Amino acid sequence: SRAIRIVASPPSARVPVELHTARLIGRDGNPTGVLTLIRDRSAEHDERRSLSTAVQLADQVLDQLAEGVAVTDRHGRITRVNRRLSRLFGYTATELSRMAISKLLPVPFLNAPEITLGHYVGGKPNPDLPRVVAWRKDATTFPAELVVDEMGAHNGGYLIMISDTSERQRQDNLTMRLGRLLDHAAEEVYIFDAHTLYFLEINRGARENLAYTVDQIRRMTPLHIAPGLDHATFEGYLAALRGGETRQIVYRTEHRRADGSSYPVSVRLNFSRDEEPPVFMALVQDITQQREAESRLEFLAHHDALTGLPNRLAFYARLEHLLQTRRDGDRLAIYFLDLDGFKPVNDQYGHETGDRLLVMAAERLREAVGERGIAARLAGDEFAVAISQPGGKDAAESLAAHLVAVVNQSYDLGLAAELSVTVSVGYTVSPDDPAQDPASLMRHADQAMYEAKRHPEIGYKLYGQAFAA
Repeated sequence: SRAIRIVASPPSARVPVELHTARLIGRDGNPTGVLTLIRDRSAEHDERRSLSTAVQLADQVLDQLAEGVAVTDRHGRITRVNRRLSRLFGYTATELSRMAISKLLPVPFLNAPEITLGHYVGGKPNPDLPRVVAWRKDATTFPAELVVDEMGAHNGGYLIMISDTSERQRQDNLTMRLGRLLDHAAEEVYIFDAHTLYFLEINRGARENLAYTVDQIRRMTPLHIAPGLDHATFEGYLAALRGGETRQIVYRTEHRRADGSSYPVSVRLNFSRDEEPPVFMALVQDITQQREAESRLEFLAHHDALTGLPNRLAFYARLEHLLQTRRDGDRLAIYFLDLDGFKPVNDQYGHETGDRLLVMAAERLREAVGERGIAARLAGDEFAVAISQPGGKDAAESLAAHLVAVVNQSYDLGLAAELSVTVSVGYTVSPDDPAQDPASLMRHADQAMYEAKRHPEIGYKLYGQAFAA
């Protein structure tokens, strides 16, 4: 007998059937007829059709994946691929059929035969496994990432998902390079979340300068390391950047280290809404040396570089202030001093020795005046003193005598013998002196000083009194 599959066609529907026929043989051995058995195969037909639909749907899903997909037998020969894998490697599906997966992935499956697809089952990165390099039809290569699953004991094959990680590695390498550049940057770099303000990243320069641990830093905001920065002011900076009112804000503050010490900084603050979440980036420069230089320049603008005493400009400004703030009953005494015989010291022993003498004389004047007034170097060997104090001319004369005494003491300048110089002091007292401005008072004191030079046995003269003598 034999089975024949036919489809019966009733008026209302077509039904798939299976037909079995057999000849009937009589007693005499001759055929007497045909026996026909018919079986309805509708259920099997529907099952095959559903399976075919499911396979087609699975193929469509696989073709939409961003990763290349290949199915291999237990020997690593390709039995099925999706469209992405064909494009990824540049082969047609026909060319890939029965191709060994090792041809597509020569590293490691060709140069390390002991490594098999089974080592990559599970999809978890294993640092002990070699990196995977894929080989295209045109002989170009790309770094690949594998996700491998076993198909089961029935056929012992593998389902392989292959991703091109070129872009990711490029981004990772770029990030590493940028990280190295930032770590070698002269500036401190801080990146913090635009919403929480907590630090996300800081470069090595900032970490080393602040000396906080990484865990401590991640629980801090810019306000934690700059306690002197006004909170409302800082929020105003952030709002201006978020609103696009400005692209960058520059401000100065001080950063506090882990040990409690602080250092001045200049901050350039920027906002990046391209990040997710948005971030602020602060480029910070330690301006300790700059601040010291500025302080030095500020000091030199108002002080004599050699002696450290206030210079002429600062003295006149202070004298103006003393005149304006003098209390009733107080006297303001102004002294003009000139060292006698200073030029011969310079000529005989050199300017270095002369400078040391000026420094020592200035220190004696500073100590003599103390906190009560101001001593200044006007120029060369000329000095000035202004002091506001109760009392009249007697107190002013007492200080003049004291100034002469302290300056006239001998000077140990490292020479074979100590040097001695004298000083001539002219002074005037306000409001006894009718002059009301610093320039006139200083001119009167200067005139008295020249009168004092004619009386070296005393060494000082009061303006007016000197001319009356």
